[in-house]
Amino acid sequence: LQTGLIFAVYAVGMVIFALEAPVMFKKHSPRALCRSGIFLLIISCFMMIIGLQSSSTNFLLLIGLFISGAGCGLVASQSSIVITVAIPEHHAEQSGGIQGT
Repeated sequence: LQTGLIFAVYAVGMVIFALEAPVMFKKHSPRALCRSGIFLLIISCFMMIIGLQSSSTNFLLLIGLFISGAGCGLVASQSSIVITVAIPEHHAEQSGGIQGT
């Protein structure tokens, strides 16, 4: 039960940013949002490494999980657009297969 509650922090960050990113960051390009999401993932990894303890859950770990979820949400909400734009028009039919991998 405790593990599920800990990972709920990640899920909340991901859902919030996946749903709100297109609305909150209209002026930014999808590629910039994906880069920002990957940057957030890198930051969150360092935070989770520092906050990792074998005996208990550290607050820094929870913050890192939320930021990691936010980064994944940003990437998930914009990656299909980045892939579709990057593919030439004559290969547009195959973009669904590329996005699925």
